[in-house]
Amino acid sequence: MSGVAEIISATLTPTKQEVLQQWVPGFKEIGAFRLVDPAGEVGIDFVLGTDGEDRPIQLPVTYRSDELPSGVVGTMEHSVLGTRYVAKATADPVAIGEIVRVILAGDTEAERSDGKAQALHIQGSGQTPTTEITDVVIEDVTEESVRANAKVNGVGRSFELRLPRRLLPVKHLRVSRMPSARNIIGVRPDSEEQLVVAELIWRDL
Repeated sequence: MSGVAEIISATLTPTKQEVLQQWVPGFKEIGAFRLVDPAGEVGIDFVLGTDGEDRPIQLPVTYRSDELPSGVVGTMEHSVLGTRYVAKATADPVAIGEIVRVILAGDTEAERSDGKAQALHIQGSGQTPTTEITDVVIEDVTEESVRANAKVNGVGRSFELRLPRRLLPVKHLRVSRMPSARNIIGVRPDSEEQLVVAELIWRDL
C-alpha cells in the first residue's frame, strides 16, 4: 500500500470537475484513486470519468500550493488549505517519481484517511519494495507521457512514463501491441477486467 492519503473535508471553489472540464471539455467524474507524496506536500489524484464522447478516461493530476512552470490546468480555493494549483501529473516531478516507484516496487494505491472506497484497485508490476526515486528531472512532456531522468536507488536512469488517457483493457491492447512489462494495471471493484493505467519504458538500456 502506498501509504495513507490525508483527505481533508473542505469546500472547493470551483469544483474539481469544473477545473478538469477546462482541460477536457465534457469531462464527468465517476471516481478516483490516490497516491501519496512521501513529503506530504503534493496531492496525487487519478481522476476517472468519461469524456465528451462518453469514453472511459483517466486524468492524473496533482494539487499543490506552489505553481509549476508548466502543466497547470487551473486553480481551486480550498476552504482549509487556501489556493491549490491543479496540474497535469506528467508535468509534476513529485507525481512522476511516485508513479515510477509504485511500478518498480509492485505497490498499490494509497488508503484514504476518510475510509472512502476508491474507484480503481491498482497493482505495480515490480518486485522491489524498497525502491526509492529521487532527483526527477523532466525533459519533455505530452498530454499522455513524459520523458525524464531520475535516480533509482541512487543510480541515474532515463525513462519514458506513459499515462494513457483512454482506459483500455489489456486484452484490447494485445491486438496491436504488448503493454510494457513495467506497468500499473487497474481493476474496478465491480469488474475483473484489467486496465492499463501506466507504462514505464527505460531509455538507457
